[in-house]
Amino acid sequence: AVEQCTPKAVLFENVRGFLRPKFAKYRESIRERLKGMGYNLIIESVNAKDYGVPQHRERVFIVGFLNPAARAAYVSPPTTDRVVTVREALTPLGKPDGRNGHSLHGNARAYAGHTGSSWDEIAKTITSGANGLGGGANTLQLADGSVRYFTVREAATLQSFPDNYQFPETWTTAYRQIGNAVPVQLGYVFGEAVAAALSADASMSTN
Repeated sequence: AVEQCTPKAVLFENVRGFLRPKFAKYRESIRERLKGMGYNLIIESVNAKDYGVPQHRERVFIVGFLNPAARAAYVSPPTTDRVVTVREALTPLGKPDGRNGHSLHGNARAYAGHTGSSWDEIAKTITSGANGLGGGANTLQLADGSVRYFTVREAATLQSFPDNYQFPETWTTAYRQIGNAVPVQLGYVFGEAVAAALSADASMSTN
């Protein structure tokens, strides 16, 4: 797509494991291929919680610009110290009412090393799996000690999707889409940073 469209800037997201030593050759191949197309790259490791997303989600962004001046003008999005907890994020949704993907599903259980997210902390990483996930992913710890799965709407909210965004009715398909998505808020701040760099470059070019 980049070869065919040659955009002024590119923005890719991947999992934290992308930075592991065993993927060094793969990373370098991507870097060299984009460099061969004329792109100046930045690779950043981030956690979504530092950008207002109510979720621990460690990811890697690759940002690239065709114009070196735009690359020089790029400034990483500012982080925030404000923590958005599960309770703050989900309270506006109210209790699951069966509407708009806000329905309970399946029977979750907690056991050693597999506990749900706490109401008053940042959520654990939302994943693309649906049931029986390790570490308590996609589940919520209730006051009585039991756990339940996040509804589709709750998972989407923890990924910072707007409430009116619609997902497939099938539970597994919806979770696959939500869990594989870039949190909307995280993508937005990086998109803003890229746009600002391109704008600054354009401004310098006209002066």
